[in-house]
Amino acid sequence: MSRKEPLALGPVVLAILILEGLRAKGIEPPAGVLLITAVALTAMLGGLRAAVLGTVMALGHGYFFLTRTAQDLSVHVASGTRVRVLLVVLPLVGLLVGLLRKRVDDAVGALGVANDDLKARIAEKNALTDRLAALVESQQRLVEDIALLGDLSAGLQSSEDDAEAARLVSRSLGALFPDCSGTLYLLNDARSAAEPFAAWGSQDPREAFAPDRCWALRQGRLHRASAASRELPCGHPDCARTGTHLCYPLHAKGEVLGLLHVHSLAEDDRVDDLARSVSDHLALGLGNLALRKRLTMQAHRDPLTGLLNRWAMLEVLERELMRANRKNRPLAIILIDVDHFKRFNDTHGHAAGDVALREIGSYVGGFFRGDDVVCRYGGEELVAILPEADVGQAAVRAEALRLGVENLPLELSGQPLPGVTVSVGVASLPIHGTTADELLRRADLALYRAKRNGRNHVELAADAHDSGRFPAVHPGSEEKRGPRVSVSK
Repeated sequence: MSRKEPLALGPVVLAILILEGLRAKGIEPPAGVLLITAVALTAMLGGLRAAVLGTVMALGHGYFFLTRTAQDLSVHVASGTRVRVLLVVLPLVGLLVGLLRKRVDDAVGALGVANDDLKARIAEKNALTDRLAALVESQQRLVEDIALLGDLSAGLQSSEDDAEAARLVSRSLGALFPDCSGTLYLLNDARSAAEPFAAWGSQDPREAFAPDRCWALRQGRLHRASAASRELPCGHPDCARTGTHLCYPLHAKGEVLGLLHVHSLAEDDRVDDLARSVSDHLALGLGNLALRKRLTMQAHRDPLTGLLNRWAMLEVLERELMRANRKNRPLAIILIDVDHFKRFNDTHGHAAGDVALREIGSYVGGFFRGDDVVCRYGGEELVAILPEADVGQAAVRAEALRLGVENLPLELSGQPLPGVTVSVGVASLPIHGTTADELLRRADLALYRAKRNGRNHVELAADAHDSGRFPAVHPGSEEKRGPRVSVSK
């Protein structure tokens, strides 16, 4: 009960006292008049809740409105005095009822305003909750993106080759851009074409394109094209589809390595920001991968011929020997030396000598099987390692190689050069030895025997147990000067 409600009981008590006074004088007011008067006075002075309380008290005094009112009207109409009382009281009751109605309307209006304010506060709270949830989701997504970028960078640092790196990039970019598709392009060594390296989503690029067809590669900065922008789309095939196209050039150490193209169907600032971060991580990781490839190439490859160098050859030979011994399979070594190379160099110049070595290296590298390994042993000497080939098979291949080199055309700056020949020594596991040193020494002795026998010749190493004889090896077509394959002793 509020502070006003005890004071509001006064009108109820006053109404009851008036009733008793009228009864003492023989006047019986209608119960409805008392009820309405008590309610009106209480509402006017005490409020809506006090009016309800007054109504309950008036009813408790024993007046039942519906029954007594009918009786009072029928009895009191005959009395003029009582009619005069009603004429005075009824207008007052009407006035009080109007005031009560106004108070009720004001209270209802206030309740409506309060309800509207409450709804607005609830809606504002819901909006704040939604924004907070979106912010939390965005932060969680950011944490996931950072983790994925870290995994991508670490994976690129650990990748052994381009194929492994391409698989990693496709999987990582698919997770980072689940609602987009795209392609990573890398410039070739000649920087004349952007070649597809990895793709994700619905894109499946199958052809390279000239760098000048991409605005990002031409300008060296981000290019963003969509139906809502004023930028022209790039000319490469990826940009033919509708939607938003982002092209980010990959910069590493002042050099453009390639291009990251991202295609999305809707505008999304998150995609823009994320693509920028991804392109930076890709440029750093792929730049390091390219640097490792160059260092590996320099460490294991001969720069002139592109063949494996001496140290790489020794590693391969040891590995193949262990495999051959484990599987009890043969293995052959062919040692090749260019005849009179110093004289060729002195006569035609070092440039001509480089051309001769480069062409012979290219020919020998493509001559053998895919499982065979060809290396530059040093100077003008080459070595071919033939897994699972016995001495007879190796001799046949060596003679065919000798004939091919003898007929190999050479030219320098468009001018033909004299042809060159090679002398060849052949050794095989396990006949001529079981270690790399033994096999190389036996093949080297056979090679020098070929040199002594007139060069342009294939010589088979002698048996390590001094058997001294091997099956004769005759190429399919012999020259008039006789076969060029023999056994060194």
